[in-house]
Amino acid sequence: MSYEQLQGTCLVKGKAARNDHRKMHENMGTMYEAMLDQIPESTLDSMRQFLEAFDRALDDMDKSV
Repeated sequence: MSYEQLQGTCLVKGKAARNDHRKMHENMGTMYEAMLDQIPESTLDSMRQFLEAFDRALDDMDKSV
């Protein structure tokens, strides 16, 4: 196999691998959305409040240094 043939084969396989990887990420996003849909809104609100409080605490720590 010549260098040009090998290079062409790698490009074709690389393109297919990138497409497969892109599809995998799309599927992961769909699965993540489905998981979030099953979490009650009140739980999500509690999680948001916790993260906001945590973010404020980190900001306060930055200001004190």
